[in-house]
Amino acid sequence: MSASATVILGQSWGGMLAIEYALTQPLGLQGLILANSTPSAPLWGEETHRLRAQLSAEVRAVLDQQEAAGSTDSAAYQEAMMAFYRRHVIRLETWPASVQRAFEQIGQPYNVMWGPSEFHITGNLKDWDRTARLSEIQVPVLLISGEFDESTPRINQVLLEGLPHAEWTLLEGCSHLAHVEAPAAYRAVVQAFLDRHADR
Repeated sequence: MSASATVILGQSWGGMLAIEYALTQPLGLQGLILANSTPSAPLWGEETHRLRAQLSAEVRAVLDQQEAAGSTDSAAYQEAMMAFYRRHVIRLETWPASVQRAFEQIGQPYNVMWGPSEFHITGNLKDWDRTARLSEIQVPVLLISGEFDESTPRINQVLLEGLPHAEWTLLEGCSHLAHVEAPAAYRAVVQAFLDRHADR
């Protein structure tokens, strides 16, 4: 790939950042890979609430109780959140050390930008929505999501319909951290896109 040509991969929040960057129409941008992401925080919130409703009644009761008490930092709340994480964020029985560290260190930036949990977007991104501007992104775009991803099919369909030159790969059996759950399949999809769209 030449120094002046770039394909950017953004995963989750990184995808939102990549959308913002692409909307500036930077010189040399050849393509985007938006993995497990969203064009809209409100849409993400709607979908995570829909997924939350599919959790067991016992887990939902703990979430409701702790949220009503303002105790989203409690051990009980975090344990209940694990039911969501293990279904929609990472479905591996044993988490790699890198993922474990990420969860342990997510901390204050996440709270400021997003909020106390996936379900309550109260941070400074709560109104972020670039759905109406997706048509301005004229470069090829690869969408990647997992079968059980919190970046749901509805979210990716909005991206697919809004971006003029988009394609979408759904990785079966995967969730939000598809690159960790199925690294070989993930790399193959990314490499195929680069082979088609990146100057070398």
